Amino acid sequence: MEEPKKSRKKLVITSSGIVVVLVLFFIGYFYFTNSSIVPAQAHVESGEVLVNDKIVEGNIKLDKGDVIETGENSLATVFLYESIVINLEPNTLISIEDLAKDYPEILQQKGSTWNTFTKLFGIESHTIKTGNSVASVRATAFGFKENYILGGYGEVSYQIDGKVFSVLSKKVVEKVGEKIIERNATQEEVQRIMRGMGRALKELKYLREREIEKKPFLKSIIKWKTGLSDKELQNYLQDIDDEKINVDELAEQAPFEIESIDKIVEITKSIQDINRRIREL
Repeated sequence: MEEPKKSRKKLVITSSGIVVVLVLFFIGYFYFTNSSIVPAQAHVESGEVLVNDKIVEGNIKLDKGDVIETGENSLATVFLYESIVINLEPNTLISIEDLAKDYPEILQQKGSTWNTFTKLFGIESHTIKTGNSVASVRATAFGFKENYILGGYGEVSYQIDGKVFSVLSKKVVEKVGEKIIERNATQEEVQRIMRGMGRALKELKYLREREIEKKPFLKSIIKWKTGLSDKELQNYLQDIDDEKINVDELAEQAPFEIESIDKIVEITKSIQDINRRIREL
């Protein structure tokens, strides 16, 4: 009777070992392949930036109701669902009013922002309010402050004093005194569009770099596949951004399905899109 007991004990130990190995495998696979979307985060670009009246640095996760404020010589960017890029100018204050994924809302209490809506990860629309005006957008970019909107690209639905306007690229709607006027952007404002797009571009590259660094093995795979050093890899990414290298073909070389790679590809395509729009200005 001793032998059957020993056999059963060995079988139980072996089975338990297999279960542990499978669990560890699936945990490891999930870690290496999964990449969750952050609902809201802020990146401090320079100077003193406050979140809920506290000085912050680097990258900070945000929640509904949080208030972000830039100082006299500071810059910050807020990302919503890694799809909407809100570049805050100095002396700007915004708050997150609603973080519903299908329709996030921002209240701009003072200052000026440049907004880029990439429609990257399933976000359908976005609303930003200031004073008595509201901008509702789908896949577009625009400059925004009280009683003023500057169209970058795409179309913005802009409501002010109960009147609704469709603002296109290089168009301005502003309230001057008691009048609301529509006009073409000045040369200076066109330069503002280019600066806004350039800053959004820089921040999307920052977001992509965070995604690459989030999974260290990803950079190792990329470097192994390309045989490039860290410095050469940056030049390689620039060639991809300039569409000299096909990003989809590169993604197909991944050994298995990885969400991070999919995110990197989509962010890169948004970077390429903005690059094209800058060239068209």
